[in-house]
Amino acid sequence: LARPAASPRERGRPGGMVASLPGHSSKRPAGSAAVSYDEGLRKVRATVGWYNKHGGLQSQIEYKDARLFLEAIDPWHALDILSGLKDKGAEIRDPTAWIRKAVVRSAPELHPTVKRTIGWYNKNGGLQKPIDYDIITVALAGVPASVVLEILKGLEEKAAEVRDPTWWLVGAVRKVAMQHWPSSGA
Repeated sequence: LARPAASPRERGRPGGMVASLPGHSSKRPAGSAAVSYDEGLRKVRATVGWYNKHGGLQSQIEYKDARLFLEAIDPWHALDILSGLKDKGAEIRDPTAWIRKAVVRSAPELHPTVKRTIGWYNKNGGLQKPIDYDIITVALAGVPASVVLEILKGLEEKAAEVRDPTWWLVGAVRKVAMQHWPSSGA
């Protein structure tokens, strides 16, 4: 597989797999290259906990809801989004919804064929539950359409047994990224 080229919209804006692919900006702090993806997720969880205790938020961040978005993107991008709470936290009534919107807003549009295919699966694919378009848009950002369509073919074969197709797709994208771009940290 060829590495995806960053579109002008993606350059300098990490999102989904784009942020974790070689050659794409992930806004990682200096010296963090050796930090694993799992360690990055631990930092995200700790940061959410810190904001809930000390961030002066109007309401708590509901991690079980926010994690659907924060864990679908590069951890360093998630930390960058969370840093936006530093100045705005006291003004935001629902920080969980704010996080979701910020993550989705940062993701580039999916290829039209991928969008149509996901729509078809949600209507006709016999899935146990629909694919969450917002989460999948974030998780698939920067992944070539041909790769996504190949992954979706795998879902077709397993549709009846996959309990959560959204997270099945997220996991499949991470596996592909690790196979083809092992240094990606995905």
